[in-house]
Amino acid sequence: MPVNVTYTVEDGTGRTSLMEFNMDDGATIAEYADVVDQLRPLIQAVITGSITAASLNIPVALTGGVAAAVNSDVEEGALFIWNTNELGVFPRNRLPTFDEAKIIPGTRLVDGADADVIAFTGAITAGLTSGATNVQFVDYRGANIQSGKEAYEQFLKSRPRRR
Repeated sequence: MPVNVTYTVEDGTGRTSLMEFNMDDGATIAEYADVVDQLRPLIQAVITGSITAASLNIPVALTGGVAAAVNSDVEEGALFIWNTNELGVFPRNRLPTFDEAKIIPGTRLVDGADADVIAFTGAITAGLTSGATNVQFVDYRGANIQSGKEAYEQFLKSRPRRR
């Protein structure tokens, strides 16, 4: 599976756009980071915007997969909004195909007392440990996620109808 680099480009008005490039697998993270750094000035030389960020997306082989439920739908989801250690910063994550059994009946609110919801929100707010390292979850600016602010059912719009 290819490794992907995403560059963020900002234009003169402050709007941003993303560029993605795939690379073959087999290199180390440090080698990929070096290639990303080498490619940046080559791209910068042919664009008029400014490359403001880059990120590596490295595929990970997942173990113990679960088949999708027949009635699952990516347009039905739940939006989790988090509190951070920075005042007024509220990152969010949308979970597609959210289990409707975990919505409080008669509302759009995610059931915060559900054991699976507690486990998920606990992992995001406290981090997860690998070896001796606790990996904290942060927003894109690096603000630490500290607690859940709210979580509710969210539906995406269906594709437009053809005429």
